[in-house]
Amino acid sequence: MEEAARVMVHLAVRMLPGLDPLADPERARWLWGRLRVGFPGALAAALMPGHLHLVALVESVSGARSRLARTLGWWSRRYPVAKGFRQWEPVPEPRRLVDRKHLRRTLRYVGLNPCRDRLASDPLTWVWSTHREVCGAVVDPWVTGERVASALGEGSRGFARRWHAYVSADPSVAVDGTPFPASEPERRVPVWPLEDIARAAAAATRAGSFEWIRRPGVSRDLFVALCLAQGWRRPSSIAPALQVGQRMAQKLVRRGAGVESEALDAGLLCLGDERLLAQSPSRSRGANPRGSERAQRSGGSGWANGRRAAPKPARDSFVSGEVRAG
Repeated sequence: MEEAARVMVHLAVRMLPGLDPLADPERARWLWGRLRVGFPGALAAALMPGHLHLVALVESVSGARSRLARTLGWWSRRYPVAKGFRQWEPVPEPRRLVDRKHLRRTLRYVGLNPCRDRLASDPLTWVWSTHREVCGAVVDPWVTGERVASALGEGSRGFARRWHAYVSADPSVAVDGTPFPASEPERRVPVWPLEDIARAAAAATRAGSFEWIRRPGVSRDLFVALCLAQGWRRPSSIAPALQVGQRMAQKLVRRGAGVESEALDAGLLCLGDERLLAQSPSRSRGANPRGSERAQRSGGSGWANGRRAAPKPARDSFVSGEVRAG
């Protein structure tokens, strides 16, 4: 598909057997960031346990292939298995996408890759996929719904909802598709425990762990902003969770109040749908997060601080063991 002397391509490359780029969240984050720098015109990407997919608008096919090979070479040198050991197979010739019909099908294929490999129950649950970005669930997205809509010749209004319906309507997920995530409304009275708010902040920022909200950075800022939006407005309420003193908590609350609305929207979307939430270490795989375990949480970790939130009204939700921040 030509556009101003540029071409749309699908790149896919595998690791050597037995290697997994997602085994370490830090490595996955580094690779994702380098791919983003190298392919700013991407329309879809997915990191899988033994391979990766990338769809991008590039200036030349050979240049894109070389750029991806260099990126993977840097990754191998940064995270070596053994001296001189090659971790990735040679990058195959990229496949040209000659029209929007092929582009549309390929973008859907990339989004469904985790589900068709039986690694995820829904395309939204796979952290290292741009499908979450198109749906608005990631802070500072690499790929936006507006960009994908433009490439497909569609209007941007309501595109994310239409796109998710199209992608998720697959036998590997659900023949009729799955619901589009609903954003959690802002509240004046706390309903969500701080631990779940931390999970939402970690998910929206692709933090390596939901404990990252205790480190300086975007995850912590978003956590504080979400706390404010969910009724946890007193610095003394969130200080134990952040493991900081009262004075620092006051500074962080002022900083959190200035978080951009787009970032807050991504966090609220993650908070509102279990498919998007990061997995908590205290939460057993596949357990119901709306159940009685909330009443069992102790305050030792700082998440429960004596101001227990009211129980959340029961509602249908997806409980996914696939969602782990990294």
